[in-house]
Amino acid sequence: MKLGCFQSNRGLREMGYADFVAQATQLGYGAFDVPPNNDAAVEIVRAQGGAIHATSAMVPPNLSRDEITQAEIVDAVKTTIDWAADRKIGVITHLIGRDMAVSVDENIALFKRVYTPIATHAESRNVKLAFENWPRNNTMLAMTPELWDAMFTAVPSPALGLCYDPSHFYWQGIDWMQPMWDFRDRTYHAHAKDTELIA
Repeated sequence: MKLGCFQSNRGLREMGYADFVAQATQLGYGAFDVPPNNDAAVEIVRAQGGAIHATSAMVPPNLSRDEITQAEIVDAVKTTIDWAADRKIGVITHLIGRDMAVSVDENIALFKRVYTPIATHAESRNVKLAFENWPRNNTMLAMTPELWDAMFTAVPSPALGLCYDPSHFYWQGIDWMQPMWDFRDRTYHAHAKDTELIA
């Protein structure tokens, strides 16, 4: 296992990517989440001897009842799967927003419709999608263990899993340890950061 990093905030993203990788390497990081669909970033990391386990977050359009938007999501995610597979990157970290005009159950039905063909394609290319549990003001789909259960029941493909970030659970007041055990077979990537609650 290697400790990795990515340009996770505005300050880091103001650095040129090559400078970011060089500085992180000097600090002892041996792996990087590269931006999706970015050949230059892949070349920079590998030229400096870094490993790539995953992309940083892919963010397609939110789930939608609109069939055109659904097709756009399928095409965008399949394209990124192919890009990752061709570059031997095995995990795509992933964020997917809900259609806020409909219920959670209806969003799960939309997820099943959209992600069933995506999961089949990911399996065929040996790439995994790892959904991060960032809530984004309660507008994301994969933000609680209950929703993970619903997602993985709707689309049981092993190509779909988690980018586990306990910090989000911590500040939401959700048990952050038990899900690590409950979903250990679905956890394909992890994020870690310092988290503090200030009353």
